[in-house]
Amino acid sequence: LLLAGVLYLLVQWRERNRPLTAARERTDQPPYVWNIKLDDERGLEFNDTFYTTANRLRRRETTDTRRLDLPRTIRATIERGGLPEFRYRDITRPPEYLLLIDRQDTNDHRAALFDAIAAAFKKQEVLLDRFFFNGDPRLCWNEEHPNGLGIRDLLYRYPAARLLVLSDGYRMLGTGKLAPWTQILDAWKQRALLSPVPPANWHLAERRLAERFTVLPALLDSLNFLSELDQHV
Repeated sequence: LLLAGVLYLLVQWRERNRPLTAARERTDQPPYVWNIKLDDERGLEFNDTFYTTANRLRRRETTDTRRLDLPRTIRATIERGGLPEFRYRDITRPPEYLLLIDRQDTNDHRAALFDAIAAAFKKQEVLLDRFFFNGDPRLCWNEEHPNGLGIRDLLYRYPAARLLVLSDGYRMLGTGKLAPWTQILDAWKQRALLSPVPPANWHLAERRLAERFTVLPALLDSLNFLSELDQHV
């Protein structure tokens, strides 16, 4: 009885501490469903890479505006014997992010995972607004805009944001080329497409998308890479 009790406790301990695993079904067609189940009491657990990424995403960026730096101007003027010598400093601001998540179905577990990660970034004070779209990002929605906003409306609301699109992007392509409407995306100075497709499976479509986006795999390391591309202070 003692041995049976020990074995039972060992099995229960292993069940409670079993790592979460996600195995995608062998299909490239939506809906994307993973055989992953999360207990209500157990959320996502993040390692140091996540918090490092959050810190980098928060780093302030320079703007096109400059302001008179009065202390430096006074010192420079004194050094020149009273001749005015103006000094300026760049105005900085925390970066804003516009995240568009491709959600093919209400049970799209992949989109739910991306959404949970986005929510975790917001808790780390990353300025991020998230929208969903179904294949075609010309119409996006979230809880505040359940009827959806067009891509031009998003551009009007978030002109200075860094655009992040979590999608394979295939619906942006026509007959081997980017659809003409995608030209509006060029209005965002910084834009990237984070593809869930493994890089080993990238072909002509990804090369076409790279004409409009920085195309990277949907990984935290990709966000770290993007943060280093931008000029921070």
